[in-house]
Amino acid sequence: MLTSVALLAGCGSDNAGTTTGAGSANSTQTSTAPEEPNSPDAAPQPFNVSGLLNGDAKPTLPSGDANKVAVIAQAPLERTSGLDSATLTFAFRNNTDKAISHVDWAATARDGGKLVATGSSQGTQPAQIAPGEVGMAFIYFDSGSDIPRNGAKFEFSAETSESNTESYNTAPLVVGEANRIRKEIVGSATNKTGKPLTGPYVAEVYCFSGNNITGHRGGFAEESSDVQPNGTVHFTVHLSDTPCKTFAVGVSGFFA
Repeated sequence: MLTSVALLAGCGSDNAGTTTGAGSANSTQTSTAPEEPNSPDAAPQPFNVSGLLNGDAKPTLPSGDANKVAVIAQAPLERTSGLDSATLTFAFRNNTDKAISHVDWAATARDGGKLVATGSSQGTQPAQIAPGEVGMAFIYFDSGSDIPRNGAKFEFSAETSESNTESYNTAPLVVGEANRIRKEIVGSATNKTGKPLTGPYVAEVYCFSGNNITGHRGGFAEESSDVQPNGTVHFTVHLSDTPCKTFAVGVSGFFA
């Protein structure tokens, strides 16, 4: 199991997004993993090098700290209209020499050093992430209204599992089609793992403006039963008012 911690300065809701890499004045990172500061275990790979995602987003993102599962970019905090909750969308990179899955993130938010909110992730895309590859996730804060719009400090930690095809490990599907229809992304994804998969199947759209990540929307595939190798699921994700100049969509389930 791998663990990483990152401190990132919050960005205001008026900004398109903030990308923070190693060496930034607003970012420090530590890890319980062995350190080799000269270079990452795995060379940073281009966005969507696995080909699991679909969409027109092609951001260039920071390398991140060596030998860690490291947060490399974040969107502005998104408050939920009419509720106290908030969502923080971010990208991370697997800078270890092993493929990872079941990536579970936890996060805290501080205002002037005071802890004001805690939250956790609800899955990542892709569901399995190779060495050097970029993944995307979001933190849900139940008490997000207490997080300031500017100047919040976020601390992230990740727990990961080995990437394999064991039962109930997270499984990626290949998104073969993704069409923007007004304010929706409509598409399909195919099980190319060679193993049967089981649902629920989550479809998640991550939005970008150039190299900046701007937000997230998700939903479930229409199908929920087991999908055999080369079987396909279909999905519609509503973008709502999320700023989404370009997008990347991923679909995940579980090995049966």
